[in-house]
Amino acid sequence: MADHSCSPICSARSEPQANTSGYSNYIDAEVSSVDSALSDSSEDGEIHTSRPDSSLGYEGVKQQVSICWENIDVFVEVSRPSFLKRLCFDKQYQETAKVKQVLCNVNGKVEAGTLLAVMGASGAGKSTLMNVLAHRNISQMEIRGTVKLNNCPIQSEITSISAYIQQEDLFVGSLTVKEHLTFQAFLRMGKQFSDQQRMARVNEVIQQV
Repeated sequence: MADHSCSPICSARSEPQANTSGYSNYIDAEVSSVDSALSDSSEDGEIHTSRPDSSLGYEGVKQQVSICWENIDVFVEVSRPSFLKRLCFDKQYQETAKVKQVLCNVNGKVEAGTLLAVMGASGAGKSTLMNVLAHRNISQMEIRGTVKLNNCPIQSEITSISAYIQQEDLFVGSLTVKEHLTFQAFLRMGKQFSDQQRMARVNEVIQQV
């Protein structure tokens, strides 16, 4: 059984929802809790909080996270050949398999605080493995096996607290980090948020990173 440190990932608990009237108060509470966490450090380097804070996703000691995956098999549906190919090469293309196995019995583990490089030729399944681990872009896949964080099976909620930079990113090389975040804030945050609230959110994200 996994301990309670996994609960923010395994449970279906939703994050606090921001609104127009309480957004600034929410920002202040988050920043204060982060400052409190950083001010209370023990001699062994672990960060402790003076009180439980559910808004940060943990209670007491900041938990390190390890990820492991076991017996991962991934199958994708192969697009059907065009009508012209099936007409001209009937026997060859009618016998083409409709399902392709992309990953077969893949296992691995990454301990907290370590770096892992996934290497392979083009088409070997590196991006597919990353999508499986991050639980992203998997709607067209049949996935077998288990992925765990601290021995706790992941669920779709993992997408709200994790991400990775894909091969084809949407970043503009000439923009700074703050300019990128500002653009996203004005693009994604609803009309109910003022410009001041959008910039407060940008500064909060920069501080968290």
